[in-house]
Amino acid sequence: VNGEPFVVERVATRKTKGKSLSFTLGDRDLTMQEMRLTQEAIDDALLPAQLLSAVAFHGQHTISVGSIIDSTDAQMKEAMTRVVRSMELWVQASAEASSRLKDTKLC
Repeated sequence: VNGEPFVVERVATRKTKGKSLSFTLGDRDLTMQEMRLTQEAIDDALLPAQLLSAVAFHGQHTISVGSIIDSTDAQMKEAMTRVVRSMELWVQASAEASSRLKDTKLC
């Protein structure tokens, strides 16, 4: 992610019905006490699995209702915003655009 390695480890055992989810980004352990919170950290740093399944497909057989192909313009914009919001380049470009807009308004 932006040049940093990451590790996502999911473990589920039958005998003890134990489950765990851990997440490391770079040298930071982002594992939370609850799996739900760890999944949110993963979704924030990476792309949410639900979003990936909506924007990527590998053939006609994987196109389903609710995919990005079936989206309205507003839904597609929201999905694509989630894709690019955490990307470093997007953040830099957004800051530059805001700065230019402020400069334009001052003139």
